Amino acid sequence: MFSRECSITLIALVACQSYRPPEKVSPRETLSSEQLELLRADSEVFAAVVHPLPEAGAAVDLYTRDSMRFDARPYGEPQLFRETAGGGRPYDAAKLFDRPDSAMMRRLTEARKRILAASGVHEGAGFFYPRCGGTLAPPPPPAPPGSTQTTSNRSARASGCPAVQETYLTVGIPVRGLSESLKKLNTRKGKPVDVSGDVWTVILDDHYAGPGGQSWFQHAWVLRRNPSTGQLAVAATILLAWAE
Repeated sequence: MFSRECSITLIALVACQSYRPPEKVSPRETLSSEQLELLRADSEVFAAVVHPLPEAGAAVDLYTRDSMRFDARPYGEPQLFRETAGGGRPYDAAKLFDRPDSAMMRRLTEARKRILAASGVHEGAGFFYPRCGGTLAPPPPPAPPGSTQTTSNRSARASGCPAVQETYLTVGIPVRGLSESLKKLNTRKGKPVDVSGDVWTVILDDHYAGPGGQSWFQHAWVLRRNPSTGQLAVAATILLAWAE
């Protein structure tokens, strides 16, 4: 059984807009400068992930939007499935950022909800198909002699899997720069990650379920601010772990 806990109030941001400071906090709330800074950073990075722009010349792996939904909650929720193959262990988000208290987590979630709603991007929780195995699971055994069930009928959908594909993405809490543990990793082309300039790192968990099975990929996205436009663009994506 595979188990993962996915491990980054503002005006909505879209990819073509420059970042703007958040609306004023309710007078009943008094936030510290550190909390306000986290709210600003989280919302800006989350908006840049929802509408990703690749940095010029960067070879990055971005998600596809087919049947996709985002979880507004940082780290999302655990996803369970019987994996067939996998690579690496899930990255410990605590190595990047201490988990905020529950009140701060609610503030971050509400700000993200506003960004998703204003951007027209679907918000939703994870799926649960405990009998649907990994996408690399072997095909079902052949039908017994005399059976009227054809191979195409048997292989059209794996047992316990959804009839249509679903993609569920979670976004962690961002940190400035790149942690020492991530610096040791390379991009998929084997080049060291360039961390010059104003750089932010955030972990994304991409969960997929479809007629052929389930899969999960965890990446660290490195975003760099364009000094001319002020926008954050995806400079690198680092594959941390996967299961299929």
